[in-house]
Amino acid sequence: MVYGQTGIADRSRVYWLYLSIAHYYAKRGTLFMPINRPLITDRDFQEAMERQLPVRVFQNDHLINSGATVIRFTDTDVIIQSKVSDLTYYSRRDCEFFEVR
Repeated sequence: MVYGQTGIADRSRVYWLYLSIAHYYAKRGTLFMPINRPLITDRDFQEAMERQLPVRVFQNDHLINSGATVIRFTDTDVIIQSKVSDLTYYSRRDCEFFEVR
């Protein structure tokens, strides 16, 4: 076999593996890739707070917090809890917030 060429049997094995992984995640009710939805408006933050979905926080294009939940927000700040006693305040002006589904 020439390097870089795969036979039909090899491709079918890879496709079968892909389908079995997809089936596994579908049964668990999760997706392959998380869906990142930006949180911009007060309504977005209210929904994220009520549903208690994990949130990712970016500042200056760097991920600074992931997996925490929004517990309170104001016009200027967002308060996020990652552990029982770990509260962090972030500025809505300086940070970007994304809900992870």
